[in-house]
Amino acid sequence: MMEDPPDSREDVQKLKIRTARDHEVPKIPKNSKLLNALPEDEREAFKPLLVKKPTRSLSGVAVVTVQAPPEACPHGTCTFCPGGPRMGTAQSYTGKEPAARRADRHGFDAYDQARSRLQDLERNGHPVDKVDLIVQGGTFPARDWDDQQRFVTSLYDALNDHGTDEEQRSADLAEAHRRNETADARGIGLTLETKPDWCQKPHVDNMLALGTTRIEIGVQTVYDEVLAATNRGHTMQDTYEASQTARDAGLKVCYHLMPGLPESSREMDLETARQTFDDPRLRPDMLKIYPTLVVPGTALHEQHQRGEFEPLGDEEAADLVSEILDMVPPWVRVQRVERDIPTHEIAAGVFKTNLRELAWDEMGAQCSCLRCREAPRRTEEPLDLEETQHGYEASGGEEVFLAVEDTSKDAVVGYCRVRIPSMDAHRDEVDGAAIVRELKVVGSEVPLAGSGDDRSHQHQGHGTALMRRAEDVAHERGRGKLLVMAGVGTREYYRKLGYEREGPYMVKPLS
Repeated sequence: MMEDPPDSREDVQKLKIRTARDHEVPKIPKNSKLLNALPEDEREAFKPLLVKKPTRSLSGVAVVTVQAPPEACPHGTCTFCPGGPRMGTAQSYTGKEPAARRADRHGFDAYDQARSRLQDLERNGHPVDKVDLIVQGGTFPARDWDDQQRFVTSLYDALNDHGTDEEQRSADLAEAHRRNETADARGIGLTLETKPDWCQKPHVDNMLALGTTRIEIGVQTVYDEVLAATNRGHTMQDTYEASQTARDAGLKVCYHLMPGLPESSREMDLETARQTFDDPRLRPDMLKIYPTLVVPGTALHEQHQRGEFEPLGDEEAADLVSEILDMVPPWVRVQRVERDIPTHEIAAGVFKTNLRELAWDEMGAQCSCLRCREAPRRTEEPLDLEETQHGYEASGGEEVFLAVEDTSKDAVVGYCRVRIPSMDAHRDEVDGAAIVRELKVVGSEVPLAGSGDDRSHQHQGHGTALMRRAEDVAHERGRGKLLVMAGVGTREYYRKLGYEREGPYMVKPLS
């Protein structure tokens, strides 16, 4: 392969098959083994051909997902929700999802899950010095506060110890955070899953103390009668308050929507999407669309067996999702379409595993959500970049979405979310400030010490330019300082831009 480099991943596969046959090797070698067998100075050149699942780091970071130990939600169990303590799995997971299997192998230990995942990613050729941490399973903020701190401390310790043979446990969360600011594997973000009623002011304060930068809220529908019928344990008023509190604290907000629930209808599901994007009390930054699935062991499964409920099928779901995707504003990122539940665990519902692509077929094109507009997914052609700005009202405040993009190709290489908080913001640090809730430059992940290329877009000055524009936005609106909701591992980056630590934020006074 080094003597005559292949031109594509398909050529690599053909070469592996031919070589295995010629040398009577019983098993075709994995790409990760080939990558590790290459001399170190040759690996970078071959990574585009050998790296498994390049989309894992296409948005600029490596994602490490872990699951918290089984614990029931305080309100009880939603009718559609699988798993939980009685099943020995994280709440809302079957135990068969990839992250769930890894969690089970490691006894739900945060440190072991994270360290194992980092090793897997690195073995498959992904840089792991910029890591997006995601904690799944139930309502994490409802857990005992000491348990939350221990779990997250262990997560950061796993990052801090990566690349060493040592297991050095921090005395507390603050120490784990301090170590991570300059570690080889830095946590650039922390995501927690929650319900709207567990995303109020005291919960958000605890999330910030943990280092959280993004929350995923189980909104599901905008209809209170549907929430009641599925035993959600919250109302839409909780969702309005949760969205405002989280945004004003600087957190990124991702909604989970669940079309096809009992007592809902196609028109109600479409209206849920319309309100999600049009109602200023909502308007999330990101979205996950999970058509309702019937999973054995749930109350919904019993309803289905009695003939009282029938979920959306593949075609119905694809048609509905295509209409929802057509509504998505260009600054909203659709993170995921459909759950990562193996089809053999589904009793009824969507069985196709490529629902997003089926929805695109219905639309006749990819959607224009932020994820689909990210340059590496959109085009490999040279880009003619310009700065753009869009503003909109959300949760009583003003949102300004700044981007660096090629408008003719509808391709984005970087973006920044700036918020002018509402009058109801509860954090003292936010008084008189604007907040950068997100700064992102997309493309295949570039190591912290590396330099970007035309495809990666990272380390080419786009982030710094976006931050200068964010400071201009804050200044134009009469704000005396700019806060950044910075992941623990990004604090050094902002210090170089003149920012200092203030509580969970990085802050810079504006003259």
